[in-house]
Amino acid sequence: MARPFRQIGTVLKYGAMHRLLDLGKFVPANQVARMAGVISSSLNCLPPLKAKVRQNMELALGVENVPLDAATDYFNKLGMWAAYAAQIYHRGLVESGVTEWMMFDESVRILEDALKGGKGVIYSVPHLIAHEITAGIMARKYPTVGLVRESKYAPHMRVKQHYYVTAGGCDVIFRPRRGNVTSDMRVCTRSLKQGKILVITPDLLAKPEDGVEISLLGRSISLRPGIISLAMVTGAPVVNAFLQWQENGVRIHCNEAKRYTRTGDRRQTMIQGMQDWGDAFSNHLRLYPGSWQFWLDRQWSNVWQEGKARSSS
Repeated sequence: MARPFRQIGTVLKYGAMHRLLDLGKFVPANQVARMAGVISSSLNCLPPLKAKVRQNMELALGVENVPLDAATDYFNKLGMWAAYAAQIYHRGLVESGVTEWMMFDESVRILEDALKGGKGVIYSVPHLIAHEITAGIMARKYPTVGLVRESKYAPHMRVKQHYYVTAGGCDVIFRPRRGNVTSDMRVCTRSLKQGKILVITPDLLAKPEDGVEISLLGRSISLRPGIISLAMVTGAPVVNAFLQWQENGVRIHCNEAKRYTRTGDRRQTMIQGMQDWGDAFSNHLRLYPGSWQFWLDRQWSNVWQEGKARSSS
C-alpha cells in the first residue's frame, strides 16, 4: 500500500510546486517580497511540517543550538526562494531581479584565482535553499556547468529542464537516475579540462559500497566522493561555497581552494577530502540552521532519527 500513497504524494507535491511557478506569470518582479510573504505564511501554517523541521534540527545540532524561530526562518527562506524561482522561470535571471538580491562577497577572488590555473574548478555547494541560482549568476561571467539529477517524474523533469536551461542561463549536465559513476566522471572530467566551473552538490547520501564514511554532526554517514575523485584525476581545485542569508539578500561565500593529489593512499585522500567538506558544512549549519533545503528529506531524516535511537538505547 505504501507505494500507491507515495506516488499520490509525489503528484501532489510537484503539482503544488508547478502551480507556484505558474504564479510568476501574473506577479510582477517588484512584488517578489509580497509573494514570498504569502508563501511563507502558508507554509508556516502547517504545524506537522514545522514540528518535523524543528525536531530534525534539534537532533542534528542539539536543542540548545537551535534558535526558537529556526523552523519559521526555514519556511521564510523557502518562501523567498519560491518567489524568485517563479520569476526566474518566466522572466529569466536578470529580469527576475535575483541578481540584486543574491551576489558573491569579496571571496569571489578565490574562485577567480582558482580559474586562472586552467584546470577548471570544482564548485562544491550543498543543497542550501536557492543554491542552484548561484550557478546561473556565475554563468553570466564565468564558463559554468551544473550537474543536475534527472527527475523520475516526467512532468517535473520538463519543468526542471526549462528552469535550469532556459531561465537559469547555465549549461547543464542532466545526470540519468540510472547512470553509472564511470559515465558521470567522464562527462565531468571533460568539462573541467575545458577550464569550466563544475557545480556539484555533495550532500546526497550514498550506500556504504558506493561512498566513503565520514562524521557529520556526530553521525557516521556515507557520501559519494565525486568532488575529491575529480580533483585527484584532473588537478582541478575544490572550492566549497556556502550561502549566507542576510536581511537584505544572500551573499555567496567561497572557502579557500583545496587541492587533492593522486599520490599516496588514494582511498584515504578521498575520505579526508570528504571529511574536510563535512567539517565545513557542519560549521555552516551551526551558523545558519534554517538555510539547508534537506531538513524534510526522508533519507536525511532517517540519519537524525537513527542517531536518536542509538543514543537512547
